[in-house]
Amino acid sequence: MLKSILIPKIRLILTSVGVALFACRNLERTIEFELPPYRSQLVVECYLEVGKPYQLLLTESVSYFAPPELPRLLNALVTITHQGKKDTLFPEVKRDTTVNKIYTHTAKNVITAWNEDEYLLEIRDNKGRYLTARTRFLPPPRIDTAYAQFRTQPDTTAFLLVRFFDNDSNKDNFYRLVVNKRNLKGSREIDFAWQPRIITDGKISIGTSYRFKKGDTLLISLYHIEQSYLDFIRTVSDANQANGNPFAQPTVIRSNVQGGLGIFTALSYDRRTLVLKK
Repeated sequence: MLKSILIPKIRLILTSVGVALFACRNLERTIEFELPPYRSQLVVECYLEVGKPYQLLLTESVSYFAPPELPRLLNALVTITHQGKKDTLFPEVKRDTTVNKIYTHTAKNVITAWNEDEYLLEIRDNKGRYLTARTRFLPPPRIDTAYAQFRTQPDTTAFLLVRFFDNDSNKDNFYRLVVNKRNLKGSREIDFAWQPRIITDGKISIGTSYRFKKGDTLLISLYHIEQSYLDFIRTVSDANQANGNPFAQPTVIRSNVQGGLGIFTALSYDRRTLVLKK
């Protein structure tokens, strides 16, 4: 008796679901609309570093639906002016194997010393586009201590603690900590950029999780960075996470260049090598 009562109810429910799905299919519509023409912008990445020549990667932006490619602009006029001297960066595609970076333009002169005078980047191409940006070296940070602390239970992993001096407690300072295994092109274990809020006796401390092992060789790089570079790093990370995700909030990359996109900044840093021994 129970079976004869339930079966008609189940059939009725299934029939109702089928009707609902059929009705939803009838509500589907294909809407076509024409996107406005996309206007490409100049895109530049340039990092100044003492002991290295001027070198940068120059490309242009493409629309979201364009084939994946990296358009290189080798016919642009690229100059950097510092202390009244203007240097031209010539088109030369090369790869820096120490950091796994590719450059499209480089100059012969090497940045020999650190100073706080401004650098001016200017780029003009044959399409009439003009990009400009300014930066300067900040006072380099100074690492006080860097050590690993092992635990005995339940395993023998270690965490890393880095303590360094704040450059000027009267100013807003921004830092980036990067930890590579073995060398600069080794796996990047830590990459963290932030504005410190807690400073004790003029020092800032930052620790990691238990993720390192005995015998690991860590290359610790601490950068004193501009706020514009911090904003660039964060928004690029957000854009990468949102790319391809229909539920993510679109992100606008914050740039410090005018007339295009990208970053032009000077790298002031302190670097240590630490071999983990228990």
